[in-house]
Amino acid sequence: MLPPFVRVLLDLFPATLRVTAGLLAWLATYAIHSTVLIVSAWCIAASPLGRRLRLSESPDLWRFALVGGVISATCLTLFAPVSGTWHLLSAMAARADYQVVMRTESGSSFSSVPTLATRVTLHPLWPIIVAGLWTLIVAAGIGVIAVAHRRLRRLFAFQEQETNSIARNALTEIQRRAGVTRAIVLRVMPALETPVAIGQRLIGLPQRAIEEFDLPQLESVLAHELAHLERRDSTWLLLARLIEAVFFFQPLNRLARRRMVEASEFAADRWAVEVTAQPITLARCLAQVAGWTTSPPQLLAPTMMERRSSAFVGRVRRLTTAMPERAPSWTTRVSIIVAMSGLVLLAPRAAIGRAQGSGGVAARRVIVLTHDAMVDERAGVESRDTSVVLLRVPDR
Repeated sequence: MLPPFVRVLLDLFPATLRVTAGLLAWLATYAIHSTVLIVSAWCIAASPLGRRLRLSESPDLWRFALVGGVISATCLTLFAPVSGTWHLLSAMAARADYQVVMRTESGSSFSSVPTLATRVTLHPLWPIIVAGLWTLIVAAGIGVIAVAHRRLRRLFAFQEQETNSIARNALTEIQRRAGVTRAIVLRVMPALETPVAIGQRLIGLPQRAIEEFDLPQLESVLAHELAHLERRDSTWLLLARLIEAVFFFQPLNRLARRRMVEASEFAADRWAVEVTAQPITLARCLAQVAGWTTSPPQLLAPTMMERRSSAFVGRVRRLTTAMPERAPSWTTRVSIIVAMSGLVLLAPRAAIGRAQGSGGVAARRVIVLTHDAMVDERAGVESRDTSVVLLRVPDR
């Protein structure tokens, strides 16, 4: 007789297998679609037309490359794509193997009743194991992000807001020019090495910025950080980090996230220059902040100093050679996103095995082992487990 918990496990196993196989199919579909999107975004940005239109400096291209794979993989789990489905494995159905051992004591009479010991093995278990490992890794990655984000918030929680300083007056003037009416919180902290924008309302400045920057420089720096708040770059950076944590098996997400951050810095430079009309001043601020930065910023928020030296040089060159050009038009960006959407929708979806049966355990193999040289036909076998077929098989 099978224990009650084994019966519950047998009832839940087919549904659990279907759910985990669906999860793995979704992850595999995402891997295909995200690769198509990120590679196509890189090719478009690196093409002569993309360089002429400065598409690599548009965050929208890389934002769509990051989130588009999640959207398309989710949609194609409900609708079959034009290119069909890739079955990564052959037919896979839930199976339970029973091993029934009949035990009789030596020297017992034929009238004695043998005892039964039943062991059940479920197949296949690997989808459930893989899904469990994926869940643990994702939980650990999201936990690290949550701790870092909370630490960043607590870093600014105990700092008083600047109200009467020159920086506060400069920010008020920049908000007036840009038409930003909502309240912005300004914090000055000695521990910061670079200006930072957090969320939609918080700007952090290093103490050295107050001490070493004059009024035009403060206006340029604050305009740059205000641009990050207006463009919600902090939210997009957090979303990109979460996508990296959930889909850790896709190394191209790191490339897309870094390109998105670089493009956000170029876009913030353009926005700041449009407000202040002082590109040379902003370039000088970038060079001065680079001298303050002794290590790459580790904050989960947009910072004025980019990690890659090539991006920093490109920003300074753009600011010092000419007025920064406007971003690609809305029509151009929408057209490219539509083209990328059509491309990814032509990509196939993945499936783990093929659906079979009515949803229950597809097959049950019963193996009966005996410890007797021969099981007599007169020996009665008692079992209340109606799901197990009892066979009398003599040991040879």
